[in-house]
Amino acid sequence: MNKKFKNILASLFVIGALFISAPVLAEDIPTNVVQEQKTSTVPLRQPISRKKLAMKFIMAMMGVAASSVIIYVSLTIYNRFIYGTPKAPQPKTQDEEFKTPTNMKDALSIFLKKTK
Repeated sequence: MNKKFKNILASLFVIGALFISAPVLAEDIPTNVVQEQKTSTVPLRQPISRKKLAMKFIMAMMGVAASSVIIYVSLTIYNRFIYGTPKAPQPKTQDEEFKTPTNMKDALSIFLKKTK
């Protein structure tokens, strides 16, 4: 399940990266066309009202908030599937903590208990 989930997540990431970078990968405009556009007389655009500008800003911030929530939820779900619920640490007794092993079997059992 974990490998399958990781593969699905990785493939979604690659597909998303391709869609995002698609306009960047478009053909370059020849320089002579760009120069012609600069020299042509294009009427100036009218200034945007403050209300429209504020609405555009609010919409952009809503997009940022929505993407943050989506990332938080997806990472929370990912952590639950991969790591599961956290286990409570077991209390250590002082007798086991400072006990010196007398033979190899005791040393191995103490090592295995501490590294669990």
